[in-house]
Amino acid sequence: YELFNEPVNSGASDAAKWTSVKNDMQTWVDIVRSYAPDNLIFVGTPNYCQIIGPTATDPVDDVNVVYISHIYPLHWLSGSNQYYRDSITAAAAAHAVILGEWGFTTDLTYDDQWHIVIGNKTNYGDPIKQFVEGLGIGSMAWCAGGPDWGPPMFYSNGANADGVLRVGEGEMGGFAKDWLFETSGIDQSIDLTVTKCKVKAGKNQGR
Repeated sequence: YELFNEPVNSGASDAAKWTSVKNDMQTWVDIVRSYAPDNLIFVGTPNYCQIIGPTATDPVDDVNVVYISHIYPLHWLSGSNQYYRDSITAAAAAHAVILGEWGFTTDLTYDDQWHIVIGNKTNYGDPIKQFVEGLGIGSMAWCAGGPDWGPPMFYSNGANADGVLRVGEGEMGGFAKDWLFETSGIDQSIDLTVTKCKVKAGKNQGR
């Protein structure tokens, strides 16, 4: 379970912000544990999951949790790059951490006033991959959604058919695909066919 995505709690310092978020998270962890004692729980961190460092020495009271960080090109390419590196590294040395959101594009359709997702494979994709793999933490790409969400992995309208993977230096679709294949050890040259199927809850579908 992920308890709350990208909390934004007030506080004068990173530690104070985390204390505020931690209090909320602990309440929800306790509720989840009363019904699901063994499930893995994802714990969000302050400022849209940008402040993860304080969790290293002040974790929630539960051992079966993973702490979340979100790092986009705005953060990685800024003057605060070392701050994010150090914070995530410290947290990962203390407990399980996942890069719960990463992604990039050079498509200005998905730009905004903060340029959060504007980056490319060379200045963001390859370095963030190396960082994640160096720490041995998990990661989840954002996102595979439609035209209202970005950075996108697939074309969803215009001259391109739905579901066409976006590839190239400034596209994360092909980059994410290559990373998945590399991690899995599966040869990309094999013929993979995905077939749609219907699944009814509670029914044994067989093979």
